[in-house]
Amino acid sequence: MTRLHHRAFIRRKRIAAVTLAILLPVSARAAEPMSVGDIARAQARPLVTSGQTPGIAVAILEGDREPKFFAYGDATVAADGAPPRPFRADMLFEIGSNTKLFTTNLLGQRVAAGELRLGDPLSGFAAQLGQLKPATGRITLKELGDFTAGVANSAPLCGAPPTPGCMPSERPTIEAYGPGDMAAYFRAIVPLDFSVTPPEATRAPAPYLYSNFSVGMLGLLLGGAPDKPLGDGAVRGWFDAVQSDIFKPLAMRDTFLKIPARLADRRVSGYDRATALAQVTDGAITGVTLVNPGGDYLVAPQVAITGGNGSGATAVATLEGRAVGSIAVTAPGQGYLPPPQVVFTDGGSTITADAEAVIADGTIIGVRIRHGGAGYQRIPTVTVVGGLGPGGRAASATAHVSNGAVSYVSVDDPGAGYVEPLTVVIAPGKPVPAAAIPAWAPAGALSSTLEDMAKFARAAMRRPAPTVPALLLEGFRVAQTPYACQGTENPPSLKTCPAGATRSALAWMAAPRDRVNGVAPIFSKIGGLPGYWSAVAVMPKHGLGVVVFMNSRPADAAEAGETVDRVADNILYALFYERCDGGRPSAARRCAAPN
Repeated sequence: MTRLHHRAFIRRKRIAAVTLAILLPVSARAAEPMSVGDIARAQARPLVTSGQTPGIAVAILEGDREPKFFAYGDATVAADGAPPRPFRADMLFEIGSNTKLFTTNLLGQRVAAGELRLGDPLSGFAAQLGQLKPATGRITLKELGDFTAGVANSAPLCGAPPTPGCMPSERPTIEAYGPGDMAAYFRAIVPLDFSVTPPEATRAPAPYLYSNFSVGMLGLLLGGAPDKPLGDGAVRGWFDAVQSDIFKPLAMRDTFLKIPARLADRRVSGYDRATALAQVTDGAITGVTLVNPGGDYLVAPQVAITGGNGSGATAVATLEGRAVGSIAVTAPGQGYLPPPQVVFTDGGSTITADAEAVIADGTIIGVRIRHGGAGYQRIPTVTVVGGLGPGGRAASATAHVSNGAVSYVSVDDPGAGYVEPLTVVIAPGKPVPAAAIPAWAPAGALSSTLEDMAKFARAAMRRPAPTVPALLLEGFRVAQTPYACQGTENPPSLKTCPAGATRSALAWMAAPRDRVNGVAPIFSKIGGLPGYWSAVAVMPKHGLGVVVFMNSRPADAAEAGETVDRVADNILYALFYERCDGGRPSAARRCAAPN
């Protein structure tokens, strides 16, 4: 995950975290709750049809039922014109920072077993780390895991003269930069506080600062020999412990640190795909605006303008380097309608929610939240404007709010006569190379399948099962306990954390309970590497879970992070509102799936 992405992501989570006393309305719908297939179709498939990603795959968990898998689009798009390979739930995917969830569960198990304490300071690991500065030595294992250690996301790149522990590249191999180099970096630093200038903290806990190095070091300490300096064997020791304590009891047979050569044909290819939006004036396409220029293009990609009830529009792309620099309209076409707009009014918000209607067969089958807004003091009115063909009937919908943000929009009347959404689809470029396995592998280097990650997500719901050791479930309990407040300008203490703000557990993000609106806590995590986005989100109280894999992620575009976590959030909230008493406020909701 890039620094740019993470700062924008935390900023969005912080803005949306305001708890207000809002009572949800009883839905007027008499229809049956949406099926999980309908939910996936409405919330995940549009990212493929609109050209945002070549493929997307989703696992949905409800109670003790077998997980259901849905996949749309392609896992690999061959540049030489060969047939694409469709996405499947058994394909191997680079999960990036979701690796951190395995590391913090491992720590949780050690704590639950009495082998370690969350308050153990780094000074107690002198044999592995060497002599630390006093402020760094006071950093605890908990602070490494909840991102309040004041440790930067990574070490700086080496300059002249090189600083201790500097890196030769942004993601060097273990051979080029090993655990011993990370230990040297820790010996050279003191905790940082980027909310002040100069950014030096007198001691931890410092304000929340996402860090691959902090959780990476946590994993190395768990995997390294306790009486020897950290070496390359610490990565192998960490992975061996994850295999024995998590993979084996959960029967996760397809999760790897390095994908075996025999399974190379099951690897999902990742892309940095360009995306764009079309402008319509008097039925003609008058311009195309790049949202993301993409990357890894060797030749200018093909551009297709579809939907909108029009015809005849064409456009061509021009490259700047290996990214799309511009798109020129070569024929404006005629008869085009812009997509319908979902408008939120009268909610008293400080930031208005943003959403899009999902259309199939002339009706609105769902509403995708792109941004939940912030500060809603009452339920906003939802109006769907435009996008109707002659004789069409407008749809109606109801908003639901949690922690001051719009969390879901249920469709009361799907309407009729909506035209297919106007979309600009840009062909993907060359697949990105596989990511190197770095010294901080415990923070972001595993590859897994959707099937395996569904097993992990079920265990993360902490539901007792005969085949799951109690210690593993206790590991999740420790890891999912909120310990700090997110937001670099917020004090880390939970006592002063703004009501409704996202909390930081051990790598997990914890959305607090909204007692007024009856929404249970949600624990989630996203993972990103160039070409790959993944998300895990669970609502343990109601036995609901979601895993999402998406094989397009810009190498350096912060706004793209809104995509995969929003898909997971949208599906999880859809399950909650559609399956748990239709979203009606209740002291104890009853979900359709067994609990």
